[in-house]
Amino acid sequence: MKTLPTLEAICRACGGTFSHPSLGDFSYGEAVLCSVDGKGYATADAFSAAARHVRSTLATDDGRAFWTALAALADPMDGAALTATIRCPHCGSGDLASWGGRTTGTRDVPEARFDSDLFTPAVDRARR
Repeated sequence: MKTLPTLEAICRACGGTFSHPSLGDFSYGEAVLCSVDGKGYATADAFSAAARHVRSTLATDDGRAFWTALAALADPMDGAALTATIRCPHCGSGDLASWGGRTTGTRDVPEARFDSDLFTPAVDRARR
């Protein structure tokens, strides 16, 4: 769990204002993933076992494709899949008029989970 600053964002689709967590400009190898309903957040590490697996299967070095794939393979949060883009918690849209605005506070953000057998070594699965 990390305590991250939250920044103001405005949704272009519904006009709603909301806060979203940010790692800042100097984060390396980490990203904040968002649930598709815009209500949950999780951090992801580009050097985790799941991330290494995703990187080894991608045919491109495109960072956007990497984070999109990693988010899609993460365990859902409260039943909602994760995405690599910020989503509005009012309407679920990813169409933002602005983001990264003024600091609005802080938020505890858990690490994304990857409990799928795809990421669990066969030895560990056999122990279950």
